[in-house]
Amino acid sequence: MFFSILIIVLAVFTFFILQTTGKGGGIDGYWTIRLEQLYVM
Repeated sequence: MFFSILIIVLAVFTFFILQTTGKGGGIDGYWTIRLEQLYVM
């Protein structure tokens, strides 16, 4: 249960970082997809 909350927090935190930097594609978009796949695992 704790890990599920932690993963959600990390996902939201990463999302806000990408939104703040204003980069939605390219390398950042690629890493976002990779992180999401890791979170699913």
